[in-house]
Amino acid sequence: MTTMARLADKGALTRIRDGRAYRYRLSAPTGSIDDAMAARRMRQLLSDGADRAGVLARFVAELDPDEERLLADLLRREAGR
Repeated sequence: MTTMARLADKGALTRIRDGRAYRYRLSAPTGSIDDAMAARRMRQLLSDGADRAGVLARFVAELDPDEERLLADLLRREAGR
């Protein structure tokens, strides 16, 4: 159970209360678990920082040009939803 709880804390599993126990399931499709865990960790690190704008600015400044284009495309896609 400790392993399951740790995987839930890392974002690999979703923990659902079921009476006095918990049920666990994958937090994302099998092929994208690593992506889901990385995204969760990024959100945690961002929320831990006192200067969110500064953290994001530093992150963007360290992207290579291809990553910048990809990020811009993803942001445009989200804005169009």
